[in-house]
Amino acid sequence: MRIHAAHPVVIAACMLLACLPAGSVGAHDPDADALLALNRQMMEDLVLRQDPSTLLAHAHPDYRIIAPGGRVETKEETKAGATSIVARGMDITQEQVHVVDDTAVVIGKIDIDGVMHPVGALRPAKFMSVFVRQDGTWKILSRALTPCIPMAIERGFC
Repeated sequence: MRIHAAHPVVIAACMLLACLPAGSVGAHDPDADALLALNRQMMEDLVLRQDPSTLLAHAHPDYRIIAPGGRVETKEETKAGATSIVARGMDITQEQVHVVDDTAVVIGKIDIDGVMHPVGALRPAKFMSVFVRQDGTWKILSRALTPCIPMAIERGFC
């Protein structure tokens, strides 16, 4: 397996996000609402309907996800694993959008009432989706899901 260095867009997105003032959500950006809706639709289709078609239609060729449990997947692996989550419901909250030029970061919290095989019951998680604009169209480049630890949930951080 060939390992590549981190994609420069991902590094830039993380650096830009770290430099933004607290509470900066980019709501004034005309793309913010469209990005929130697209990100939400991809998650709902994949988690609730086990349908990866929206994600696949909007995925950058180099798409990667760090799934719950720590597995790094390509879009082909995400498609193949779409049936691994059995969910009764899902809530997405605390969403923020940060747009800088042709890079956008959507962060938030996802709480899935269900299980992921073979990981087991899913805890609330924070997510970060990185989008890049190519030829005027937003493509998802990566997503990371970080399960919340019990102490963070108890203290209201997650």
